[in-house]
Amino acid sequence: MKIAILAALTALGQTASVPVPTQTEPTEAQFVRARSLLDRQMLDYPSTRFKDVTADAGRICGLFNGRNRMGAYVGWQRFGVLGNGRAESLLVVAGNPSDDADLRDLCGVTPVSPDYSDRVTFRR
Repeated sequence: MKIAILAALTALGQTASVPVPTQTEPTEAQFVRARSLLDRQMLDYPSTRFKDVTADAGRICGLFNGRNRMGAYVGWQRFGVLGNGRAESLLVVAGNPSDDADLRDLCGVTPVSPDYSDRVTFRR
């Protein structure tokens, strides 16, 4: 139907913009909530590194590398935050088979949005 309308408008010398379905953008409230959850979970959140962080209107997923009690980085681990930022959110961190399965269900296996790593990094 859209193609027929677009073809008809083009034939008349007019152009029309056909809406392209896009992923719903995450809100700043989601990132604020995610930072709060990560701050409570991480031993040294300000030094935690993030990469491959993806987000949409209902979830934030990515990788983090945090420090242990001795101050050494422990290696990249997956995390996911489920919630829209307005209500209680859930943080899932990889570590056991149950959490790994939950993360696969929540985040999938490949990034689907731009990298939002800078949006979950510690802020003063």
